[in-house]
Amino acid sequence: MRLPCVRFLVGQAAYEHQVKRQVILELTLFLVVSLGLTMYNSAVYDFPLESGLKIVLGCGALGFFAAMDLALARERFIYEEFIRIAREFADREEAAAA
Repeated sequence: MRLPCVRFLVGQAAYEHQVKRQVILELTLFLVVSLGLTMYNSAVYDFPLESGLKIVLGCGALGFFAAMDLALARERFIYEEFIRIAREFADREEAAAA
């Protein structure tokens, strides 16, 4: 579920918006899963609301750190892509000058 969302929502965006979209996507996925788990635990096991909120808070905190890590990975990917494009451009310029 995550990879198609990353390709569609993050990969197709302009470079300057990709990192922000990556953070929003990852944090949203963690929160949606935590809310689903909370509703399941409440419906099946009759957990109290306070336990569900602890799950949401814990998954939200974990999601924040995971989102920051994946945003840094996205920034590195973008940086490496720019380096690759710059090298290709420089090689074409050298070939045209020769």
